[in-house]
Amino acid sequence: MQRTEARAALGVPSAVLAICAAVAGLSALGWAHSGAALDRATAAVDGRVEEIERGRGALAVVTWTDANDVSHTERLPLSDPDRYRPGDSYPLRYDPAAAHPRAVPAQADDLTDRRDEYLVPLVLAVLAAAGTTTFWGLRALLHLRIRRAPATPGRARGGQAPLGHATARPVVHVQWHTADGRPREGWQPVMAGPAAASLRAGDPQDATAVLVHQRTADGRLVIALPDGTRLIPAGPLRPRRPRHWNDSPEPPPLPGTPPPLPHGWRLRCILVALTTGAVAAPVVWWLTSQAAATAALTVVLAASAATGMWLREVQRVG
Repeated sequence: MQRTEARAALGVPSAVLAICAAVAGLSALGWAHSGAALDRATAAVDGRVEEIERGRGALAVVTWTDANDVSHTERLPLSDPDRYRPGDSYPLRYDPAAAHPRAVPAQADDLTDRRDEYLVPLVLAVLAAAGTTTFWGLRALLHLRIRRAPATPGRARGGQAPLGHATARPVVHVQWHTADGRPREGWQPVMAGPAAASLRAGDPQDATAVLVHQRTADGRLVIALPDGTRLIPAGPLRPRRPRHWNDSPEPPPLPGTPPPLPHGWRLRCILVALTTGAVAAPVVWWLTSQAAATAALTVVLAASAATGMWLREVQRVG
C-alpha cells in the first residue's frame, strides 16, 4: 500500500482517538484529583452562597473563610438550580494543611454534582473512542475479508466524480469476469492517492490490467494494481457510470514518491489550526474553567483541525 493512502486511511480515526484520549485523560486526572482532595478534606466550614449563575449549567458562587481567616470564593456545580438561594449556608470541607486550600462540598448530593463534571466527559470520551474503534475496525475487517476473496483478472480506468460543489473523489471504472465467466462492469469509489491517480495516466482508451477481489456479487471491490498496491474502497460499487464522471488523463506521479501537495497547503493548515484554537479556547474555558484543560484541549483540537486540512489536501492530490 502506498504511503499516502495509508496515512489518509489512518489520519481520521487517529485524530478522533487523540481527542478522545485527551478528554478521557484530563477527566480521569480531574476525577482522581477530586477523590484525593476529598480524602484530605478533614476540616468542616459553612460557606455562604453569594450568587447562582445560570448558563450551560447552574453554578453556586460560594464564599468561605478558612482557619487562618483567609477568605476564598468557589464556583460549585448544581444539578438543581433551585437547591440554594443567595444568602443560604453551603456546607464545605477543606484540607487544613494545604497552602492554598480549595473547598469541596460536604453533602453527598452536592459532591455528586462536583464529580459529575469529570465523570460525564470521561464516559462520553470512552464511548466515542469505542465507537470510532468499532466503526473503523469493521471497515478494516471488511477490507481484509474482500482481499481474501479469489482474484479475477480485469481492466481498470481511473476517473473523478464530483463530491459536493468544490471537491471530487476518485472512482475507478472496472471491467472483469466473474468466476463463472460472466462479464461484469462497475464503478468503484476508492481512497485518493498516487496509486488511484496513476490509473488516469495515458490515453483515455487505455486501461490497466488489474486483479479484482469481490466477496459478494454486488459487494465492494478491492483492486490490486500490477505493482501490488491495493486500492481501498471508499463506497459501494456502482453499476452505472456516475454523473459527470471524468477520465481525462493526468501526468503520472514520480516513481516511488508521492505527488506534491497543492501550493500553499502549509499556510492553509496553519490558518485552520489558529482559527480553531482561537474559537476553541474561550469555549473550552467556559465549559471547564480550568487553565490546564483549556490549554490541552485547545492544542488537541487545533492539531486535529490541521490534520483534517492536511488530509483534505491529500485528497485533492488524488
